Amino acid sequence: MAQVLPFRALRYDPDKAGGLSPILSPPYDIISPQGREELYRQSPYNVVRLEFGRPGPGDSPSDNAYTRAAALLNQWLGDGVLSREDGPAYYAVTEEYGSGAAALTRTGVYGAVRLEEYERGVILPHEQTRPGPKEDRLRLMEACRAVFSPLMSLYRDPGGLRSLLAATMQDRPPQIEAAEGAIRYRLWPIRDPGAVRQVQEAFSNAPVYLGDGHHRYETALTYRDARRAQSGPTAPEQPAYDYALMCLIDMDDPGFQLLSFHRVLHGLTQEQIDRIWDRVRSLFEVAPLGAADSLESALAALQAMDADRPTYGLVDAATGQGYTLSLRDDPPPGLIPPAQEPLLPRCETWLLHQAVLDPVIGAASAEPEEISFLHGLDEVAQLLDSAQAQLVFLVRPMDLGLFESLVQRGQRLPPKTTYFSPKLPTGLVMHTLDGEL
Repeated sequence: MAQVLPFRALRYDPDKAGGLSPILSPPYDIISPQGREELYRQSPYNVVRLEFGRPGPGDSPSDNAYTRAAALLNQWLGDGVLSREDGPAYYAVTEEYGSGAAALTRTGVYGAVRLEEYERGVILPHEQTRPGPKEDRLRLMEACRAVFSPLMSLYRDPGGLRSLLAATMQDRPPQIEAAEGAIRYRLWPIRDPGAVRQVQEAFSNAPVYLGDGHHRYETALTYRDARRAQSGPTAPEQPAYDYALMCLIDMDDPGFQLLSFHRVLHGLTQEQIDRIWDRVRSLFEVAPLGAADSLESALAALQAMDADRPTYGLVDAATGQGYTLSLRDDPPPGLIPPAQEPLLPRCETWLLHQAVLDPVIGAASAEPEEISFLHGLDEVAQLLDSAQAQLVFLVRPMDLGLFESLVQRGQRLPPKTTYFSPKLPTGLVMHTLDGEL
């Protein structure tokens, strides 16, 4: 189903860039302003200068973060800091993270995936998108005519691809080794014609699930359509702008993690807090969880509970008490709205928003200002300690089988339902949008 092809990657020359580790960055959408400054200081060639450059007080239509990124890209290409590979390849990659008994390795493969409208059922989304991020990414693509950050996508190995990647990595040492934060990367180009054919065939009968990068994927569709209109009959036979840069990861990979975002509520009136508690007591069996200062153990306890019954943790900042919430077998009628898809009420973020949060806070915005969506429990604890939180809902990671079933049925999940870990680096492998693939 999916057309996943080798491509001529845009890559750094480690010697001219002073090594690869200093030039990598996290995805742009998880970089704070402070984090951006740290990346700027890390290296004059750090890819954040292209992907998420600083705004300036005197920015104008002709001089802004996007135009400066384009000028810098051209400069680095001219200096040989960046160059496009002579021939097409796939790129096998391993990401090693954690330590000791908790150490994990995730394997993926970078490829150019032909852009398809969602309706065709080849590329399967699971998130709703917003205009702002797409407008931002489109301006960068238009200015630079390149993509610096890969999309994270998932697949079910139809057989043989995992063993092929393993054999590739065993046969020879990696071409590249680098680190970004606590994650170590190793990269192997795949150019052998037989191996290339096997990789391509492995995806020909399977859909691709978008993990991270829905805004960028939809922006790529918009950009592709504009370039097609501009090129007309003079377009290349296989134009690079028809393809998205993806790192594809097997859902069964032992290093793949699907984690969660927790909901931290603040700025609520006492009436709203009372109404949330009324709904909680009506819908759930409420039991004490213990001290609220051990969020890690609280989440671990939740994950050990019945996986088939929607269950949450709730911390009341006013009392410091934690609770477990387990959906009643016979919740009062009318509190859970009807779902288009029978499986949706099993999605814990859908149930929490539809039955508890949205009726009280309102659903005018996909991400209401009264809710902070946080993945890290240390950040949740900081808000509790600083009295910036009123109620905290701890959310378990979504079951991967349920995720797959809902996405196959065309369902979009609530914002911040999934947190795929670890995040992919920006700058390891990039993709130019000009010329042939």
